[in-house]
Amino acid sequence: MMHSISKWLKSSVKSFLECFIATPEDTFALEKFCAQHNGKCGVAACVTALKISPIKVRQSLRWLQYLEKCKDNSRTPIARALPGGKVYFKTIFYAPLELPFIKMNLAESLHYVDKFIVVEGNRTHVGEPREYIFENYISSIPDDLRHKILYIKADIANETIDCTGSNDGCQMHNNENILWDSFEKYVDLQDNDIVISADADEVIYRKVYPLILNLLRPERPLILPLHQFFYRMNYLWKNETFWAPTATYAGYYNHRPHPHKWRYDGKKFPIMAGCHFSWQLTIEQMLFKLKTYAHNDIYGHLADRIVLQDAVDKKKYPFDPDRPFVIDELSPDNDQIYYPESFFTFRSDFDHLLPVKGHEA
Repeated sequence: MMHSISKWLKSSVKSFLECFIATPEDTFALEKFCAQHNGKCGVAACVTALKISPIKVRQSLRWLQYLEKCKDNSRTPIARALPGGKVYFKTIFYAPLELPFIKMNLAESLHYVDKFIVVEGNRTHVGEPREYIFENYISSIPDDLRHKILYIKADIANETIDCTGSNDGCQMHNNENILWDSFEKYVDLQDNDIVISADADEVIYRKVYPLILNLLRPERPLILPLHQFFYRMNYLWKNETFWAPTATYAGYYNHRPHPHKWRYDGKKFPIMAGCHFSWQLTIEQMLFKLKTYAHNDIYGHLADRIVLQDAVDKKKYPFDPDRPFVIDELSPDNDQIYYPESFFTFRSDFDHLLPVKGHEA
């Protein structure tokens, strides 16, 4: 009985607070509205157009003003929250198709990180052996970005377990956690170092780095909200926000037991922080991913060319058919506000994942 009352109270308080606290989605809607009106957007006009409360509009405006203030005051080339510490961006490399996203994250983070850590393991999430191949592709990364890279060949052979026979989903996730944490053995992380951790296809906007470094506190990470794209670089999953990348002081995890993951943890960041370009793959690449990634036990049965092609063509979500999956087809040229600045530098890398110019929605 007491548990039910406690649960009800928590739910009621949450609903009450949601009426007064602006979400990242609210703030982005306001940012977009202001951009469409050349910055001339009074509170009343925003309330009417966006159908959110005056309190939320004012909060969103304050966050956007604070964002600009942090950008103006950030120290370049490196902006630190605590003196003496280093700032790292950490990501995982798995396949060549991730290189365009890695280039984007390198460009976005360039002036705010000391090193851009690229971790490559010698085992798949399923636990099968794989070769280190990232070195074969480093030369394709522009010189002005490449110098930031700290490439780690993570030997996880003795820690992971091969699940190809057992199809043990729990162990596959353990293998994934081992890879996420593996960089700790190769980098001398000090408690006052900062690590911003994201998977390769999770691109963080350069404009939010100063705000991340200003808001971050040693006692708690920040979890970053991203726009969710799916299948194609202009397919925005409507009303879906992806929460996973994490910014944290290394000391937060240095004194905690494994697995750390460096993901899915922390206080919610108040502004949309980037884009998750999920499943931006050809059908062949989708088939490969379904056979090797950590959710193979759940979704491996979808490794069927016809099923996948039908899902892309008809904008279906076969991973959970009952889940609302509504796609807004963006025009990158008209909807630039959604995209990282670097997307337009490396846009040609994604030609096969974009509509032919002149035929955008």
